[in-house]
Amino acid sequence: MVRRGMGLVAVTTLSLVWGGAGGFARPALYLEGGGPGLLLSLNYEHRIAEALALRIGFGFALLGYTLPIALNVLCFSAPHHLEFGVGVAPGEFALPLPGYPPTPVVLLAAHVGYRFSPPGGGFLFRIGFTPLFLPRTGQILPWGAIALGYAFAP
Repeated sequence: MVRRGMGLVAVTTLSLVWGGAGGFARPALYLEGGGPGLLLSLNYEHRIAEALALRIGFGFALLGYTLPIALNVLCFSAPHHLEFGVGVAPGEFALPLPGYPPTPVVLLAAHVGYRFSPPGGGFLFRIGFTPLFLPRTGQILPWGAIALGYAFAP
């Protein structure tokens, strides 16, 4: 049930972006350590506008996974940006022991950081502070992120 719900969120998000932005014209792919993917995540990003980007990814953790979805605002002109973002990362974790079923989890995330992304495409670098909020427990985890990838030409 949880997996179907997370799949529905991902498909709905992609549908809105495809329909609302006229297709993915400015994609980027990157690997991120930390962030809402927790340990490591593979992310696909689309620049909706010059200063607005939508990201969706798959995060790998030791005992589970997350699906980071975020909206980022980019300040200042390329290639150097100050980046602010908010997002959600639904996921599931399980202990590898009998009698411990997978537990659904939702992380809320914020992001403030530096981004290097040339306007014509090429090497992409991101680093920042990414605090995570766990609504179920009310905990706030100070967290960080660093990412390397490739931004495709418009």
